[in-house]
Amino acid sequence: MKTVTLPYKYIVDDVQPNMFGSYATKTWNDYDPATRVLTSNISAFVSDGVLPGMVLFNPEDSNSWATVETVDSETEITLTPGFIYESDGGTRLGLFSIATAAVAFKQYCTDTDTSKLWWANYKVGDRVQSQGQQVKTSFNKAVATIVAMEWDEVNDLAVMTLDKPLQSTQGIWLYKDGDVQTLPIEEVEYFTLSREEEVYMQFISAGNLDYQVYPWLKEPASNEELLSVSEELKDKMVDAVQEALTDPWPRASAMVKDSYGMDFVFVV
Repeated sequence: MKTVTLPYKYIVDDVQPNMFGSYATKTWNDYDPATRVLTSNISAFVSDGVLPGMVLFNPEDSNSWATVETVDSETEITLTPGFIYESDGGTRLGLFSIATAAVAFKQYCTDTDTSKLWWANYKVGDRVQSQGQQVKTSFNKAVATIVAMEWDEVNDLAVMTLDKPLQSTQGIWLYKDGDVQTLPIEEVEYFTLSREEEVYMQFISAGNLDYQVYPWLKEPASNEELLSVSEELKDKMVDAVQEALTDPWPRASAMVKDSYGMDFVFVV
């Protein structure tokens, strides 16, 4: 059988919010990579108590983060080098969150009973994904790796340490290596791409609608965003299907590239 796969998504419950003050998510107006000054006209960095050493990151893209170097005014801060302000496709990443250095790379459990489940099931090397403030995570944009699982003996709670900062105000998902959602493609006659209220691809076998694949983009902010994500979904699904179908082995599977956060539903 020929198949394509998506990482299986576990819901991680009882995560403490890790945002600082009023910076769950804001937008920035300008970023100068030469001076490393970020300008946000709707911010009040000084009044809100933002300090050097705090971590600024894009809640929809875990690769996009830096440390606050100086607080220059109510609307301007200077960041350490390395802030990624555009996606791979050249789209500007317009959102940012701020967390203290103590919690930016950590996810804390809220109670001891759930902590025991964390301790028993989540391991170093598992991948963790934040939904982000807009719940628009798609294509591996907000994914980190667990680098340590520790027990906070003072509070009797489990703590995950990650290699990238993630926002936990909207909850997080976890992916264990080898746990996948499998989609059969050998009998698929054709598939279509929907660009209506939600973006998804539907796969049809023998005249019946078998399943639909979603990139987890809800309520696109613009028609441009909808079209961009729909094309990315189509290209990556088609690439995986072609890879599996052209494999010479009778049983072959291909993982859809950057598919953390994607989901599917079988249609009965």
